[in-house]
Order: sequence, then structure tokens, then C-alpha cells
Amino acid sequence: ALTSHKFILQDIHSGKAPESYKLVLGHAGWTKGQLEKEIERSDWLLQQTSKEFIFNTPDDIMWNHATKDLGIQITQFTGVGGVA
Repeated sequence: ALTSHKFILQDIHSGKAPESYKLVLGHAGWTKGQLEKEIERSDWLLQQTSKEFIFNTPDDIMWNHATKDLGIQITQFTGVGGVA
């Protein structure tokens, strides 16, 4: 079941939150079934991970470690798009 962000923030404030958590702000939205179709088409790279990786790997090196485990060198990608 989804929990409202309001209740999550209340739990953090009152000390009822889990021992470890990350608060990340942003938005992503999909239509019904869209994410499942994207996963089936291999649009997403999925891998197993651990709590230790999520909570103990510094954010600035997390992507490098995660992509290296998949055999990808993230430094070969660019954040610059082009126009054809």
C-alpha cells in the first residue's frame, strides 16, 4: 500500500521512521502498465542490491559502482543531447 508523503514526514518528525531512510524529492509518472512495458523492453537496467549499498555508499560514487557491476562505464555516457 502506498503511504502519503504527509504521513512519512510526520513519522520522520515524531521518530517513528525506520532506522535508515533516504528522503529524495522528485516526480516520475507512468500510465497504467507503462513501467511494466518499459521493463519488458529492457528500457530499464535492473539489478539486485543491498541495504548496505543504498545507505553506506556515498552518493557521488553510487552510480559508478552500480553501473560497473552491470559492466557499464558510466564515464562513457554524456548528459548532453543532440538534435537530428
